[in-house]
Amino acid sequence: MIRVLHIIPTLNKGGAERLTIDICKNLADRKDVEVQLVLMTNDIKYELPATLSYVVTDTKINLSIWKKNKISSSHFDDIIRSFKPDIIHSHLFEAEVLSRYKPYPNIVYITHVHDNITQLENFFFYKPYKKKLLNRYEKHWITKKYRKFNNQFISISKNTTHFLKTSFRNNKLSDAIFELSNAIDFEQFYFAGEKKITPKIRLIAVGSLVEKKNQQLLLLIAALLKVKEIDFEMQILGDGPKRPFLEKEIIKLGLINQVHLLGNVHDVPSFLRQATFFIHTALYEPFGLVLLEAMAAGLPVISLDGKGNRDIILNGKNGFLLQENEPTMFVSKIIDLMNDGEKYQLISQYARSFAENYDIKKYVEKLVEYYKLLYLEQNKLRKV
Repeated sequence: MIRVLHIIPTLNKGGAERLTIDICKNLADRKDVEVQLVLMTNDIKYELPATLSYVVTDTKINLSIWKKNKISSSHFDDIIRSFKPDIIHSHLFEAEVLSRYKPYPNIVYITHVHDNITQLENFFFYKPYKKKLLNRYEKHWITKKYRKFNNQFISISKNTTHFLKTSFRNNKLSDAIFELSNAIDFEQFYFAGEKKITPKIRLIAVGSLVEKKNQQLLLLIAALLKVKEIDFEMQILGDGPKRPFLEKEIIKLGLINQVHLLGNVHDVPSFLRQATFFIHTALYEPFGLVLLEAMAAGLPVISLDGKGNRDIILNGKNGFLLQENEPTMFVSKIIDLMNDGEKYQLISQYARSFAENYDIKKYVEKLVEYYKLLYLEQNKLRKV
């Protein structure tokens, strides 16, 4: 039995949080692993399964460029002593700081890199001076801890692996990277029915309403479809600080009857199953869980190239990866598939079979194999 402690700052809405829940839920169903989830705040926006054990630790973290670091970890220490983990698997930077603040003997440390971590970026001169200094200090602090703890890394995509190897250039940490693509609960999103082009097409997009998700492009796509007199409806799921701006743009572009901002919804799969196309306009995408979820529902995905999503979009097979941040090519792909129902269905069918390869059950099998390998290596070191 391997005891694994997962730690994440919050369970607010996000891909890293959703994946962490799915991982822990599936680990909890196994007999060869005991799992404990630790949260750093009580910010929980997801419904957690009854089988998942979690605890909220009372901690405060502040890294200072003046080295006046303030980290209260006594409660976390109690959790470690009580649970006695063989592996600490951390998600997102605040969890890195807490779990690497002091070494605990005979534990394997794994960092799950869900994104190109700002704190691991190389020193860029275009950033504000204070921000540059803080990033540089945080990188120095955490990489020093990584070396001391013999840290291991899980990378979610080829793009993230490249980022890590660049960040750890000339450093043995670059040899401690295990690439494991993200996964979804395939059964939750799977739609067995046949997808068809209907007289009124339904476009859907899912994501937080923030700058990098680039939802303004969605509105330009909608405006161009309207100019071409195509009967359509666009649903945008998610919420965030850009909502007031998008609401004004919808009115400005005369799209009130076509584009609907639905906010955060509880049953995303049901919305995906009713849609015709999934449109994704993010300027940067570490991986793209929402793309796989859309594919599982049988939707062709038309997406801007966000680097991390290059691993999962195969042009002309399960969707299209576009290079230009403008609406023309998006609309062109939509119209092409509207006029070729056979091709639309082939892409829909392939998208479902492709997404099944990323099912969370298969993912957790690979993850547990990785745990066991690291655990055996750690035990060998203990005996030496």
